[in-house]
Amino acid sequence: MTQVPEQRADEEAPRLLTASQVAEALEVSSETVLAWARADKIPCITLPSGQRRFRREVVDAILAGGAAA
Repeated sequence: MTQVPEQRADEEAPRLLTASQVAEALEVSSETVLAWARADKIPCITLPSGQRRFRREVVDAILAGGAAA
């Protein structure tokens, strides 16, 4: 039987950020980040609770001058 190698949580899983963390990184308000998400200007994951999470690599691309999508 083949064993599945163990994964560290930070190796494979995408790092998800809250609107507040994105706002801090982009130097805008969390309300601005949420408005962008509602307008599909920044992709996000909506949790069953309704909260939104943002992929770290998307924020990094924005900071580097790339597109959000």
